[in-house]
Amino acid sequence: WLHQNIANLHTVRLGLGVGGAFDFISGKQKRAPAVFRTLGLEWVWRLSGEPKRWRRIITAVIVFPYKVLRGKI
Repeated sequence: WLHQNIANLHTVRLGLGVGGAFDFISGKQKRAPAVFRTLGLEWVWRLSGEPKRWRRIITAVIVFPYKVLRGKI
């Protein structure tokens, strides 16, 4: 939403996407167990609870880091 609409928000100089942060802060969404967070595998926990997110998670966990490392962004 932010990427598509920032040009129309003329008085906004900076937009910050917080993802699901508010869901976690409010308690609406449960955090992964500490072991998953410690190992950097919170995405596995979220995928197990929301399997329809697989495309988004693959993009964030595999495609984006690959493109960054290859200098494609």
